[in-house]
Amino acid sequence: MKGQPLFLILRPEDIAINAREQERACNGNAFEGDVIETIYLGNLLECRVRVGGYEVNVQIDHYEQFAPQQRVVLSFAPAHGLCLTE
Repeated sequence: MKGQPLFLILRPEDIAINAREQERACNGNAFEGDVIETIYLGNLLECRVRVGGYEVNVQIDHYEQFAPQQRVVLSFAPAHGLCLTE
């Protein structure tokens, strides 16, 4: 309903992370943020990223390399987002 708060729910593995600015072209579903930390979990890395006043957890391939305070772009496919009003 128009004017109601909206919550976007995404699974951590459905969020792409990229260090290159030109990777924003994902139907406008891109957000810039700064890496807080990466945590090695064996077959994957959990990457915590600050986007505005929010903290976003992203699960990525364990071969990826991101450093704390690195500027990144997060993106997602529209079909992976779930919007809730309550």
